[in-house]
Amino acid sequence: MSSRTRNIAGWTAVAISTFFSALWAFWGSIENFHEGWYYRELWRNFALMFIQYIPWMFIPMVALAFLYAYGRPTPVSWARRMVLWVPLATAVVCGAYPGWRSITRPSTVDLSMRHIAGNGVDLVWAPASPGWDERGFSWFEAKNRCDRITADGTTLAPTPQHLWRLPSVDETVRTMIWRGRNAGGEWDAATHEARYREMPDKEAPLWNPYSMVIYWWTSDEADASRAYIVVYNGRVNSVLKKAGPAYMACRCVRSF
Repeated sequence: MSSRTRNIAGWTAVAISTFFSALWAFWGSIENFHEGWYYRELWRNFALMFIQYIPWMFIPMVALAFLYAYGRPTPVSWARRMVLWVPLATAVVCGAYPGWRSITRPSTVDLSMRHIAGNGVDLVWAPASPGWDERGFSWFEAKNRCDRITADGTTLAPTPQHLWRLPSVDETVRTMIWRGRNAGGEWDAATHEARYREMPDKEAPLWNPYSMVIYWWTSDEADASRAYIVVYNGRVNSVLKKAGPAYMACRCVRSF
């Protein structure tokens, strides 16, 4: 084969692997601070980042190894720079703001029952318990737990107590917090959109930043098979009621 053909093949490998590596770097750097970074220990957060999120941006290079073995991109120095620095720069640029939000969250967390009022909502939120768990479950299980929680919010009774319930989308959106103050959320039921004065974050007293849970079930149903969830950053989505990943739970409420 001619050197020109091998050069084209080599640069094809560089372009493809760089694109997919940068794409993963974009996603991984953001997701690391969105669904990750919930441990109290800094070393565990970094370990999760370098095991679960960041290293995968180099997998396309492995998948395209046969093109590298055959191709000869010239000048090779630029090919190396492109493959290495474009994904790294993407990860740093895209992860900078989410990382700053995660690192600067208030570190003091109160996991007790909390009365939170403001922005037209006045509710008591359950303490760390089956009604505010660190692991996820389905919408059906969330409703079941809220129905059965005892008055002190710490244990599940064998029969429904009807003292607690799931919050609505509107109540959750209006209670969302940014740096210790209400984020000014409003829920438009007609357009199914949440708007905020400031984008909320995963912080106390509403959220536990040291839990992997980043989605909360609400009482509102989108249809017979789907219900609405609220993300800690304020977004609202509808998902299957039977879904129950580890990062999707709830926090039960009752009237003050």
